[in-house]
Amino acid sequence: MNKLTVFTSIFGLLGAASLAVSTPAEAAILNGDFENSLTNWTTVGDVNVQTTGGNSQALLTTAATSDGDNLNVSGKEPNYVGFDGGLEEYLGLSLGSLDPDANNFIAAIEGSAIQQTFTAQAGDSLTLDWNFLTDDTQDYAFIALAKSNQLSTLSYNNLTTLSNSNGLIASNNGFQSETGVRQYSYTFASAGTYILSLGVVDVTDVASSSGLLVDNVKLTPKNTDGQKVPEPNFILGLVLLGAFGLSSRQKKINSL
Repeated sequence: MNKLTVFTSIFGLLGAASLAVSTPAEAAILNGDFENSLTNWTTVGDVNVQTTGGNSQALLTTAATSDGDNLNVSGKEPNYVGFDGGLEEYLGLSLGSLDPDANNFIAAIEGSAIQQTFTAQAGDSLTLDWNFLTDDTQDYAFIALAKSNQLSTLSYNNLTTLSNSNGLIASNNGFQSETGVRQYSYTFASAGTYILSLGVVDVTDVASSSGLLVDNVKLTPKNTDGQKVPEPNFILGLVLLGAFGLSSRQKKINSL
């Protein structure tokens, strides 16, 4: 193998790596680890990024700036619920969809949320880590996931609620209690454009606050064989390893 052949092979491999990295098979959740603050996420209410030990995660709370508990993290007020221009409308949900039992006056009062739109294919998996924090017994956090044209049809019963019913432990995140870090996972049955909303609300009153920590939001695609598609960096690493092998082989040949 001459030098021209080696160089041609190496550049061909690097070109393939570039193509693999620059044209992923599926659209992805952007900034799901919140290392770039809240870039790519739309927010409403009290939302900020908390960094601990070099790890960043989104923190949403129902705490007002005037609350004596000093749990507000952004200097912005949580948004009201149940009225035009409120949290539901912002998220594309119908009025009343965040009320656990409005007929018995158990209703959401105010809250905060983050949202991102993305494209998924059938068989793709969405995962994220969450931790519900609370000083209350009725507040809850939620995950709303639906195709963009179906979001307004969701009711409270269609939400994934994260609350006291998940079990609580003592918290070291400024609140009295928390669920601890849990993982949410969902596999898509059909392709489409989806909207992911994560939020936390006060229920019945605003006397006590609650929060939601979110991290590691990922969309993992599957290829046509049903296997997980390798990460672009993994593909690039394999290609570079192959290029290094070709170069080393040529050096050995030249030394003979």
